[in-house]
Amino acid sequence: MKMPTLPRRQLARLAATLVLAALGPSASLASAATPVAAGYRDFSFGAAPNAPTAKEPQSKLWYAAGSWWASLYVTSTGSFHIHRYAASTHDWIDTGTAVDERDVTRSDALWDGSHVYIVTAGISTGSAASARLLRFSYDPGQQRFTLDPGFPVTLSTGGMESISIDKDTTGTLWATFVQAGTAYVTHSSGGDATWVAPYVLPATGATGLNVSQKEEIAITSYNGRIGLMWSDQDDSTYRYAEHVDGAPDTVWQSSTAHSAPEEADNHINLVGLDGDPAGQVFATVKTSLNSPNAPLYKLLVLRNDGTWAQHTIARVTDNHTRAIGQVDLQNRRIYFLATTPCCSGGSVYQKSTSLDAIAFPVGKGTVLISSATETKINNTSATKQTLDGTTDLVTVASDDAANFYLHGELDLPSASDTTPPETTIDSGPSGTTGSTSAVFAFSANEASTFACRLDGAAFTPCGSPISYSGLALGTHTFDVRATDLAGNPDSTPAARQWTVSTGPVTLFSDGFETGSFSGWTQVTTAGGGTAVVQGPVVRTGAFAAQLAATSATGSVAYARRTLATAPTDVRVAGDFHVLQEGASGGNVPLIRLLNTSGTRVISLSRQNLSSNRIYVQISGVNSLTSGVLPLSTWGRFEVHVVAGAAGAGVVEVTLNGTPIFQTATGTVGTTGIATVQIGNDTAKQTFGLVADDLLVTTG
Repeated sequence: MKMPTLPRRQLARLAATLVLAALGPSASLASAATPVAAGYRDFSFGAAPNAPTAKEPQSKLWYAAGSWWASLYVTSTGSFHIHRYAASTHDWIDTGTAVDERDVTRSDALWDGSHVYIVTAGISTGSAASARLLRFSYDPGQQRFTLDPGFPVTLSTGGMESISIDKDTTGTLWATFVQAGTAYVTHSSGGDATWVAPYVLPATGATGLNVSQKEEIAITSYNGRIGLMWSDQDDSTYRYAEHVDGAPDTVWQSSTAHSAPEEADNHINLVGLDGDPAGQVFATVKTSLNSPNAPLYKLLVLRNDGTWAQHTIARVTDNHTRAIGQVDLQNRRIYFLATTPCCSGGSVYQKSTSLDAIAFPVGKGTVLISSATETKINNTSATKQTLDGTTDLVTVASDDAANFYLHGELDLPSASDTTPPETTIDSGPSGTTGSTSAVFAFSANEASTFACRLDGAAFTPCGSPISYSGLALGTHTFDVRATDLAGNPDSTPAARQWTVSTGPVTLFSDGFETGSFSGWTQVTTAGGGTAVVQGPVVRTGAFAAQLAATSATGSVAYARRTLATAPTDVRVAGDFHVLQEGASGGNVPLIRLLNTSGTRVISLSRQNLSSNRIYVQISGVNSLTSGVLPLSTWGRFEVHVVAGAAGAGVVEVTLNGTPIFQTATGTVGTTGIATVQIGNDTAKQTFGLVADDLLVTTG
């Protein structure tokens, strides 16, 4: 924040007094902010509320109508009120709008551009701690928020460590919390004031959580999805589930964000970004490690290809606690705010890194809030919104020993970016090729969005990689243009020209019309597994392969074909029909591709009892595709793999001619694909599968 001179500060206080007069007798300057060693001491919240700025999944602040706002406790009324921040004087002004009369509650605030939603709940049991949702509208004439008719709404009975909210692209509000060792979720239905009954999150690991560990859950919205992350300390795991906006309540996709011995705690804060090249979800999480140089805080990043990356933020020796993340999109920075020492409080520190090249500096960081008299400052809280040079960064914290609020400010740069990005085509066809399809990967020297065109057509928005199929014989030109996040377009788009001269080369095909596996290098069955060529269930012709295994020890059934060469550009297609699936947690493999060492590179499978979803695993990293294959239904799948020079390459999957997955950064190695497999070589997994019309091509 910009520091005014003394005369300006006096004028600002006069202006604040005039604003209070306009707001009426219910508003007041809560207390003149006092500069301390770092930041400002605000007013006392008394002995009634406990940790009023907790917890990490929640936000006590929001930015709207050119000001910061907060839900803060007022001792004279014994309730939480909405306060407006007077930036020029560093004071919080009580607008008189009540939020919750219960001093035991913790709140989470969400500003959606039209309303602010605040959800509150206590940590005790019984109706006194029930979760409530309130909606407020902004009155520009009075410069205050007022409660809308029909609110508050009770969302759940009983207490919880925290409850948090967000809103999806359909306008549906979502809330989540952990209660009695179970993760729950609920959402609005037909309007903000009508909600479905909370239901158990239908995701792996959402039940049976250790009550004594006080597990927490956080929520965020990003790229047409709602994401939830929760802690499971017994399994040393941070679990994750996502829900596509508009999908049925029962359809959630589970995954593991991070799992390692002693690397889970119940401290989670999420930031979700839409259409950002740096990633989709940024989770600030705490570990339970004890070695001085071990990571105490990590940043888990859900990348745009659906995989998770991790970065060390701070070490055990730094002794941070109660950390949150804040993102400055204009300047492409992500900030880490936390208290040290743990665990009853001290001072609030901050450090940051580039959003596009994450590498946090070593050490505690820079002091943001510190006081000689308030020595137990803790539980810093900020906003769900992204920041820029207009908003700057504001955070509130509390000292539960001295019973005072404190706040800190960071002045964020607001300089205008006028430099355009440089666009680079990283991979794609060149020269002459026999393939009638093409896959291009591309990037820029700074965070950007992209537009592509083929053969001189109009530029249209695109992402890397982009695929083209059904190309005519002859010469083609691909152009891609980056536009940075400040709106500067690359005036010299990157271009690539190539020629299509012949069709693809067939390496292997089998429609099983010989009535046998004669075209396959190896057919293996054991433990009651079976592999036969049969006639009752076929896609075309008279025969198809049928493979099946049971849950018995050692039961497997698979067929493999070793290719004459190990191409680095290969397409494997086939028709598949799943007759039987096994228990939840297992899957039915459709296609597996192995390298020259016999190591599994690609595995395409249908997950058991998971809404018919199709997954692709690339060198051990499992990713959800958009494809589904119901039982007893034929589907034609094609897997396209292009190995890059450094081992990272393109992987594309189509179902019935429609793309369901693609990445340009898959870890596929450099040795090429040597073996194609159908069926399952993993023992004790029940499955029944029919395969027909296998085709392997290159070029």
